[in-house]
Amino acid sequence: MNRLSSLVKGFLPDALVVFNCRIRLEQRVEMGLRPEIEYMSHLEIESLPSGSWGYLHFPMHARFCVPLGKQVVGMTGRFHLAWGDFGGLKNQAALEYECNRTLSLGAQCSVGDQLHPRGKLDEVTYKRIGAVFSEIEKKEPWCVGGKLKAEIGVLVNSLSEGSTSGFARFTGLESDEGATKMLMELHQQFHLVDEASDLNQYKVIIAPDNIIFSPAFQDKISNFLSQGGSLLLTHESGLNPEKDNFVLPDFKIKYLGPSDYDIDYFRVKEDISEKLATDYDYVLYEKGSRVEALEGSEVLSFLVHPYFNRDWKKFCSHRQTPSDRVSDDPFVIQQGKIIYISHPLFQAYREFGYTPYKTIISNCLKLLLTDPMIQAENLPSTAELTILEQDDPKRDVIHILFYVPERRGKIDIVEDVFPLHNVVLKYKALGKPARVYLAPQKESVDFSFEKGYVNMNVKEILGHQMVVIEY
Repeated sequence: MNRLSSLVKGFLPDALVVFNCRIRLEQRVEMGLRPEIEYMSHLEIESLPSGSWGYLHFPMHARFCVPLGKQVVGMTGRFHLAWGDFGGLKNQAALEYECNRTLSLGAQCSVGDQLHPRGKLDEVTYKRIGAVFSEIEKKEPWCVGGKLKAEIGVLVNSLSEGSTSGFARFTGLESDEGATKMLMELHQQFHLVDEASDLNQYKVIIAPDNIIFSPAFQDKISNFLSQGGSLLLTHESGLNPEKDNFVLPDFKIKYLGPSDYDIDYFRVKEDISEKLATDYDYVLYEKGSRVEALEGSEVLSFLVHPYFNRDWKKFCSHRQTPSDRVSDDPFVIQQGKIIYISHPLFQAYREFGYTPYKTIISNCLKLLLTDPMIQAENLPSTAELTILEQDDPKRDVIHILFYVPERRGKIDIVEDVFPLHNVVLKYKALGKPARVYLAPQKESVDFSFEKGYVNMNVKEILGHQMVVIEY
């Protein structure tokens, strides 16, 4: 990469240089993208949702790449399927969604095509791209130079298996995808981070499922906590490389090893019971850990074990053995600004989509993040919410997207766009705004300013709407 980049720059100093298949998530900094970005003029995230990428790929990778500070380009395609799908034309609504979403995450738009062997651009294709880009052009002033705001940092879980190619196999990717999907649905503002990231810009760090803390990172996370930060750990995160003990100093939780049961259940106490019943045993589809709460920590939820593990001698029903009784084994433990959950909820959410997992994480975050950046009281989980910060002029731009992909055949399709009405937002502003308005329409929005929050009602959202808080 150094040789080829230097060669190009020697002839054309201002040339754009990127290398294909380099964008990836990697827990180990030295194996990841950071050592390579000096050889690239910008970062380009190739992500055709209707191909093998899916609609989760781009926002997950953008939330890691955009905070790195380089220009980021999101590349989708005009094809219905993937590259070379001649005659397959992406729905107008889908192309709008993918380009607007790219803007909302602080990146620039690119729509890939492939030239027909006759060497002539297809008029129908470029009318469609042109229609979308004409709308993007109107929105550019509120996006150019925008920085993606976040108050949560999610540590990358993915580990490449013997290769750093873009087509490498990764372990832990399900946890990264589950965390991204869950937090997007909860409308949380977050970045994906690694051990080299500046943690002090966040209020909460989430270590999903299997993050082993290196000695250097132990000091870094301890410093983050001493500065008032909060930490959410699940399953094996926070253990030493031998996976026999937690490494955080003065941690009031003892690790006892893997759970004795393949499938467990949990029952919550009042502290984290919002939208959950306190007298119901919710299933945990993935095997977790056994821990002990020491003096100085508080159990917020206990495990309910099944009668037995299913085997050739003991068997019940079609799937898992039913729950027996509440045990003394903790499921959720809080120690001050640290919350630990004994099972891999992020991986499990990606696999099974069970809403109580998301609800538990949401309720735990409310204990750790008492004054969130933004609150959307009636925004559905299928809507997306991000915030870009611009310096000149000084303003925050809230992006709301509402396009709902539907699985049709083997791919997710976006065809119809439905309006949302009367969305109530509370935004923690830098101060009382000079004005609040919709962009690019430039229509004023009525608002009140109380206790540091801008309260407003967005009358209608059709696909994509920007709300500008100008100071």
